[in-house]
Amino acid sequence: MNLIQFFQYKTQTLTCWVNSAYDLNVANFQDFIKQLESCQANLNPNEFNSKIKLGRGKVKVFEIAQVSLVNKKIVMRQCLRGGLIGKILKNKFLNPALLSNLVAFIHSEVGSEFAQFRPLTEINNLKYLYDNGLNVPCPIGALVKPTTNRLFYVGYVATEFIENTINFLEFIKSPNVEREKIIALAFLIGQEAREMLELGVYHSDFHLGNLLVNPETNEVWIIDFDKSTRFDKSAKELYAIKLIKRFTRSAQKHEVTELIVRPFCQGIGLDM
Repeated sequence: MNLIQFFQYKTQTLTCWVNSAYDLNVANFQDFIKQLESCQANLNPNEFNSKIKLGRGKVKVFEIAQVSLVNKKIVMRQCLRGGLIGKILKNKFLNPALLSNLVAFIHSEVGSEFAQFRPLTEINNLKYLYDNGLNVPCPIGALVKPTTNRLFYVGYVATEFIENTINFLEFIKSPNVEREKIIALAFLIGQEAREMLELGVYHSDFHLGNLLVNPETNEVWIIDFDKSTRFDKSAKELYAIKLIKRFTRSAQKHEVTELIVRPFCQGIGLDM
């Protein structure tokens, strides 16, 4: 597998990181940036379809025309805060650095000087998991835009759209769905979660809406790594227990605990 690299492009009003596989020509790369920025500009929260709400945020699917990937669908999501502070600063985060003019250049990893930007943590973790073969969306890029006073920034993450999938909750609630199929997919999700933990990544928003399934191919994906964190792999069992508790709370909320929690635990390797 070819490891993902990112281009960085930076201006006074925008900093963007884009998967270099989408373009190696700087002129076309800058055009792609404009397309992503146009997507971001059209992210009006009042226009979102509630059916594609994921976690705290909402997403919008766009068609992106590129030299190497013509009419590729991408998902653009705005990073949002949760909890009490989210009621005050819903989409704003403290700006850790003032942005200045630079030209585009290549990073094999997003530069450490930008690691404090929230969307960059997400695409770095996505890159790491994707490069290691986990079923997660392919990271396309991230946008960081400072507010007018430059004290805060708003962030956006772009990933490839995964075709022919439905989130696990919607699948469970579908009419005439087979119980055995739900159990089998819950087990597969547990196995995918185990691989994620073995790579030393914890997903702190691991709920049924952040799990995609394709019932026809028996494939599962984990999405929305907005608040994901890395941990020392020696603590894998501790984080596995935390993940199981998070998954169980989501199952309890939607009254499907008895159906999916045990096969999920079996898949993850801890039958609780």
